[in-house]
This record gives sequence, C-alpha cells and structure tokens, in this order.
Amino acid sequence: MLHIRWAWRVRVAAEVDEELPGLETDARCREIEGRMRRHAEVEAADFVVRQAEAREREAQRAAARAEAEARAAVEREWAAAEAAARQAVGCGECGRARSAGLCEACDHRRQTEALIGEAGLLAAAWSADLTDPSSVAAVTAEVLASIEDAIAAEWEQFQQITDPAVLEAAGSEAVEDAAAHNAFLTAESAAAEYRQQALAVLGRSEEAQAEARKAYAAELAKL
Repeated sequence: MLHIRWAWRVRVAAEVDEELPGLETDARCREIEGRMRRHAEVEAADFVVRQAEAREREAQRAAARAEAEARAAVEREWAAAEAAARQAVGCGECGRARSAGLCEACDHRRQTEALIGEAGLLAAAWSADLTDPSSVAAVTAEVLASIEDAIAAEWEQFQQITDPAVLEAAGSEAVEDAAAHNAFLTAESAAAEYRQQALAVLGRSEEAQAEARKAYAAELAKL
C-alpha cells in the first residue's frame, strides 16, 4: 500500500509541476496533498458505491438461488406425487395392484413376445420362401415352439435348483415375476443366436454373389 501511495504521489507531483510550474515548495506540497486527498475521497466514495452494488448483486443472486430452490422443491413434490399416482395404478393387462399401469411380469412377457417374433423373422429370412406366407408361418411357428420349449426347460431347471421354501416364502407374484424374467432372458439369448446366424448366412450369400460376379467377369474376358 505504501508503494502504491508513493507511486501515486509521484504521479500527482508530476501533474502539478506540469500544470502549475514555478510553485513555491509549500504551495506545491499543499496542491499535491489537496489533489491526493480529493482523489482519496473519490476513491472512497467509489469504493462505497462498489460495495453497495456488490451487496445488491449478492442479494439478487441469493434471492434467485432461493427462488430456484423453492421451485425445484415444488417440482420434486409434484414429481413425487405423480410417481406415487402412477405407481398406484394397477397393471392394465393382469390387474396387479400398484404396478404403474404395467407390472414387471407383463412387461417381460411383452418383451419376450417381441423377441420371439424377431427370432422367427430372422429364421424365415434364410430358411423360408419369403414369397410363400405359409412357408414363413411354418418357420416362425417352429421357432416359437423351440423357444417356448427352451423357456420351459430353463424354468424347470430354475425350480430344481431353488429351495421350494424360498419360492413359497416369496409369494405368487414374486414367482410370477421370476418366471417372466426367466422367459425374457431365454428369448433374448435365442434372438441373439438367430441374429448371428442371419448375419452369417448373409455373409456367405454375399461371398457367393461376389464369386459369381468374378466368374462371370472371367468368362466375359475370354470372349
């Protein structure tokens, strides 16, 4: 601070010497001190204004934060109330209470059906006559039966390795959820396998077409 004050005094003294040359020493000192005092008064007043503005900005930010927090609290309350209301709705398919419109078991059943349908179409893409609806239907029915057999086998195995007392203690809804989840996992695995087979067949088909084009080009070159 002393260094800053001394530098400012040197600057003020230079201004006085430039603007009022020839002042006596006492008058020069009084002019310098007067200018520095006035500058200090201006700086102090400006500091007070800046402090007041800073306090006002901080108060505005605090009010904005409080308003945002209050709004967020209201939104959280509304969201919680909506979630509770949705949760209170029964399952639209099986009627299970407090299922948010669709219970876990029914949700898994929907996904399982979609996966089985996908697997059937994938299998039909390489093993059925796509121009013949009965051929496509036969393949999809075969895939459906195969996956359903796999689901039944997986569930039977699950029951064999699970303590019956545990299943009984869990309750019928929990057992139903477990069965639906088991079916979903089995169907998901089967669909992945059919998807891989479809990609492999497609790859072989593309290779065969490439070989045919190459052979045709070679025959043309002989002509």
